[in-house]
Amino acid sequence: MKEWLPEMRAGKQVSEAEVLAKRPRIGVQVFPLSALPPQLLQQYGLPQEGLLVEKVDPASPAARAGLKGASRFVTLTGPAGQAIQVGVDGDVLLEANGNPLVAPPDLANLIANLKPGQAVTLKVWRQGKTLEVRVVPEGGRP
Repeated sequence: MKEWLPEMRAGKQVSEAEVLAKRPRIGVQVFPLSALPPQLLQQYGLPQEGLLVEKVDPASPAARAGLKGASRFVTLTGPAGQAIQVGVDGDVLLEANGNPLVAPPDLANLIANLKPGQAVTLKVWRQGKTLEVRVVPEGGRP
């Protein structure tokens, strides 16, 4: 947000789209495993914690690094009674640069604090095996 202060003080309106376009990203949509019922985790053989990769944007840094999104989904009932589709077979991000990933902001905050061109090393759980994947986020600060 600091990078926008001079423009905002000068009276310029900064849109959410402008802010998001400058935010570093790796191109994944994730869901916290801690939000899933334990019986579902057990049924699909998933770890207890981590961020399940539901979608990998094509041509994104995550896609180039080989991360896999979900191809099978289950429908759960949310707290307000709404139907929520959740992937059950994508990669699970366990750590980023040695830091545990429990909630989506854990990953977003870590990536936001990287210097342009700096890679993040992800500890990934894929079908019962653990591997490390290096991803260089795109976008971000000029």
